[in-house]
Amino acid sequence: MYQENNSPEDFIADESFVNWVNRANDADVRRWSDWLEANPQHREAAEEAARMIRVLQSFQKTPLSDAVRERAIQSVQSRIAASSSRSLYSFPPFGLRWQSVAASVALLLLAVAGVWYLNRSTVYKTDYAEVRSVILPDGSVVTMNANSELRLNNDWQDRGTRELWLQGEAFFSVKHTENNSKFIVHTKDAEVEVLGTTFSVYERQNKTRVVLNTGKVKLTDRKTASEVIMQPGDLVEVAAHPVRKIVDTRRYTSWKDRTLIFDNTPLSEIAQMIQENYGYTVEIKDKELSDVRFTYTLKDNNLNLLITALSEALELKITEKNKTLTIEKSVSENE
Repeated sequence: MYQENNSPEDFIADESFVNWVNRANDADVRRWSDWLEANPQHREAAEEAARMIRVLQSFQKTPLSDAVRERAIQSVQSRIAASSSRSLYSFPPFGLRWQSVAASVALLLLAVAGVWYLNRSTVYKTDYAEVRSVILPDGSVVTMNANSELRLNNDWQDRGTRELWLQGEAFFSVKHTENNSKFIVHTKDAEVEVLGTTFSVYERQNKTRVVLNTGKVKLTDRKTASEVIMQPGDLVEVAAHPVRKIVDTRRYTSWKDRTLIFDNTPLSEIAQMIQENYGYTVEIKDKELSDVRFTYTLKDNNLNLLITALSEALELKITEKNKTLTIEKSVSENE
């Protein structure tokens, strides 16, 4: 098992932990969530490791100077040397030998050391089921949805361009500046550039989705460099390539008022939202249920109320155990 003095780097070295941070594997998410709940003494180190992983992913394109790189290399080498002198934890099924991941950990720590310690920033985070509003130094307001993170450099006001890095989902009300400074939101897949407007950005599940309420924005796909000029009412999703359509923006931005609008929404999409916003693992036992549609307005982000409404409206049996929701047809429907 893990030792009491485990460092964040020990967690970073485990691929399944990285999957837990990125919500990339349901089994890893479930096992790590259960383990951390049973071992709260390790949560601080785990959260620090998760924060370092997210910083690396946000800054993966950030260039480092030779001096910064050299200092980071020295830090990495000393950590590897220290770690090789003791046996790494054994934590089935997560356990990985340090030797097999030393190279990837070195690259990870190289970027983290250079960026995290020498390019400090302000980070805003929300917990599961939390909605939070943040006033930026320029007076712009960002409303963050649950399980989200927003980062900006500490010298943000001194830069010619206002840049932020988002993981999760947020609604932006951008204030126009006298010098017309650009406002850019970075995600893993895209960049959203505006002057003064209101819009929401969603960045999860290896895709970015932008919904424009007012004003005008330019969205740039990182992979293809293609650009889309968005108009109010537009939704653009960047996955394999940008897809644009006209939508009712209330459905995609009502969460900022702690209200969720489902309008003929597939159960599979609702299950994904529950996982992202409330931290549960959702298993749909009967696969044909994934395409069942649901229309409902949920007030106050009340998950229990949503579960009750789904159960009654769609005649479902929904059970909860160890932060896992299991959805299946009701007993009466099986008879």
